[in-house]
Amino acid sequence: MQSLCPRHQLANDGDNVQTTFSVAEQAKEALRRHVLEPLLARCVDEEHRGFLVDFDDRWQSAGPHDKGLEHAARATGAFARPSGPDDAG
Repeated sequence: MQSLCPRHQLANDGDNVQTTFSVAEQAKEALRRHVLEPLLARCVDEEHRGFLVDFDDRWQSAGPHDKGLEHAARATGAFARPSGPDDAG
């Protein structure tokens, strides 16, 4: 069974490294475009500060928005480094 991990591919199969990294870049772009951008545009709570929590499947505000420290920390981290932990930039 082949690993989907780019580092494992690099170490074991040099021919597939380019394809593996291409798939990883496509996944990062899809995450940015379809999750991070729509969420960031809607989740900042201008009235009470922090981040709104509850959304429906059309990215519309829904629910009581019970905020917590863990959610705020995770949202901050997600928007601070959308490229992933391995990127320096």
